[in-house]
Amino acid sequence: MIRLNVIERKEQESIDFIKNPKGTALQLADFYKEKMTEATETKTDIVNFECIKFVDKNSENFQNIYIIERCIMDYLRDKEYPKQVQIVCDKHEVAELYKVVYNFYYPGSKAERLDDEGWD
Repeated sequence: MIRLNVIERKEQESIDFIKNPKGTALQLADFYKEKMTEATETKTDIVNFECIKFVDKNSENFQNIYIIERCIMDYLRDKEYPKQVQIVCDKHEVAELYKVVYNFYYPGSKAERLDDEGWD
């Protein structure tokens, strides 16, 4: 089961999520670890994180997403909680980049890809 998911929030849809603090990707990774540790301690099933704010330099967006996803995947590897971590995106393009980064590094098979329809 894939425990990291990227979702697109519809304009009128209300989803509670944890807002990202301002800072570098490494500071965000520490923030994510802290919030996921809290979720583990309270046995929270689903944790929703706000997606990163995009910058003009796409390579920086890619790097930041990679660091954050690596943090999440490493944390979830040996933890039962949270059962699911979701990245909540307001824009399709942002969600797609999260999926591209995930699909580049983590799936062991086609079945494990996020949003597989566009990958073949």
